[in-house]
Amino acid sequence: MMFARRESFPGSPRPHGSIMRDATAPILECEDICVTYDGVRRALDEVQLRVRRGEVLALLGPNGAGKSSALRVLSTLQRPDRGIVRFDGAPAWPRRHEVRPRIGFLGDGTSMYPKMPAAVYLQFFGECYGMSTAEARARARK
Repeated sequence: MMFARRESFPGSPRPHGSIMRDATAPILECEDICVTYDGVRRALDEVQLRVRRGEVLALLGPNGAGKSSALRVLSTLQRPDRGIVRFDGAPAWPRRHEVRPRIGFLGDGTSMYPKMPAAVYLQFFGECYGMSTAEARARARK
């Protein structure tokens, strides 16, 4: 798997509600990330990564290279077997319920239920992420 990086876009807006921080400090860091399947086959082997605010990162590689596994770990949907992911300087896994609302991720295996209306789909996933039914319904209608 290869990482392709593009430096910050000039004049790119800061995320809504963000505060000024050191632009050189990484927003996302990985140290020694390892993921295995069945305890033997390694999907990720000691991945190291640092992404600063405003940078764009692409994961490139053939099928089976570990791109989807890396994205699941980076988005806190999967806990690595070893290593640590930091989001905004702090370990992400213990704070995953705080981190997830700040991440947009739609993996290749995630698909909408064909007959489910979009608002119901959004409400369903809002509830999966800990929102009450009323809050999820209200957010889905926005």
